[in-house]
Amino acid sequence: MSTSDGAVLLHTKTRKFWELNQTADFILSRIIEGKSQATIAGALVSRSTVNPRQAADDIARLLSGLAAEGLIQS
Repeated sequence: MSTSDGAVLLHTKTRKFWELNQTADFILSRIIEGKSQATIAGALVSRSTVNPRQAADDIARLLSGLAAEGLIQS
């Protein structure tokens, strides 16, 4: 569910809630749309002060964390 500050995810099996900031919500929304990590990184770079390497690292870290919690499949 999107909020004014990002999004909230619910793991339906564990009933654990996850809060995502606006950047994480942006990334996850694009992943759900089927965008590639490279495309999302480019979009992050164009909308913020992050450099391409940091954008790619942030995306990888988010996806790794979500996968470790069973929220997405990697």
